[in-house]
Amino acid sequence: MKKAMRNRWLVNLLLLLLTAALGVAAHRELERERQRPTLTEARPEAIVAIRLHRSGTDAIELERDPALGWRLRAPWEVPAQAARIEPLTRLAAAPVLRSLPETAAASRLGLEPPRVVLVLDDLELGFGDTDP
Repeated sequence: MKKAMRNRWLVNLLLLLLTAALGVAAHRELERERQRPTLTEARPEAIVAIRLHRSGTDAIELERDPALGWRLRAPWEVPAQAARIEPLTRLAAAPVLRSLPETAAASRLGLEPPRVVLVLDDLELGFGDTDP
């Protein structure tokens, strides 16, 4: 009887240690995510103007009006849906998952010229291919 009790205590102790180890690992992973560098220093909520240039098409210009919210300014003048624009503003704070050396050939990456240029206020971001 005592041996069965002791075995149960050992199993419970091992389960407690395993749970604690998993909690520590999850906490470390969350801390690592928080410390990951972001694409820019800009705050998404502070962005008031967006220009999107794609080769072969007209530029799209958006502007945040304090009273009216987001508005499309070009190629037409119409109200814009904030839910469609917020993903663009969040790109400013996107975590950097991988970076390439400066010696990487820009033309091989589709960055000479960039396929898409996104301008958030005065910050210009060029986008090329998805993989070198």
